[in-house]
Amino acid sequence: MDANDMNDPAPDITMSSTEAAAYLSGLVGYGVSAEVLESLNAFGRGPVTEEQGQSLVYRRSALDAFLRENGADPMVWMAGAWRTIADQVEAVTADHPELQSETFVEKLRNQESDDGWDADKAR
Repeated sequence: MDANDMNDPAPDITMSSTEAAAYLSGLVGYGVSAEVLESLNAFGRGPVTEEQGQSLVYRRSALDAFLRENGADPMVWMAGAWRTIADQVEAVTADHPELQSETFVEKLRNQESDDGWDADKAR
């Protein structure tokens, strides 16, 4: 069910990272850890969060929207994060040619094919 569905008996609740990871795990069929969500957010590629006090929380509707926009494959989510890192490395090396490494940037861009994702270890 989608949090925006008026027939959905569960309201649009807020969740901690651990709860959000469990919610996504149930929907995508893979074990998604809170650390994966936090890593995605660190690179601006994760579900939208809100501050509640000193904690970041996830709304169920934001998690549903994240899945609609990015699909249900955690490898695709991580590939987006790797592309973001590659873009940042390229931006830094454009100003500092001595740091350039096309091999390194290309390896980051190609992480989507072999990023070490193991659903059994994600819990």
